Amino acid sequence: MKYLTTETVNLVGRFPTGEAVTIEIYEIDSASAVALTSNACAEIAASGLFKWAKTNIALQPTSYTEYVYTMIDSLNNRYDGKFVISPGFVAEQEKIDIAGKTRVQIFGNEIYP
Repeated sequence: MKYLTTETVNLVGRFPTGEAVTIEIYEIDSASAVALTSNACAEIAASGLFKWAKTNIALQPTSYTEYVYTMIDSLNNRYDGKFVISPGFVAEQEKIDIAGKTRVQIFGNEIYP
């Protein structure tokens, strides 16, 4: 998933109810561990779903950054995933000239200047 730096989102994984779950995050390009203010995942209402907030990344990136993560419980069950944080969606952009107007389409949203 791709998220803006301004978005407040949670990563979610499924584990046995009542487990202690933590998360490890690595930046893909540098293969380095990411500093976190908290690595603890919280269970959502005894559902077996555990969440971790992206706001727990100690230093939010200022450019497009890809991450991989692993959630691990005390029984060594694992849930792996990938996410991207970007200050803005600019990677997929298409400009089309329509009768003197420029239409910019970014991820399905159209903007007419």
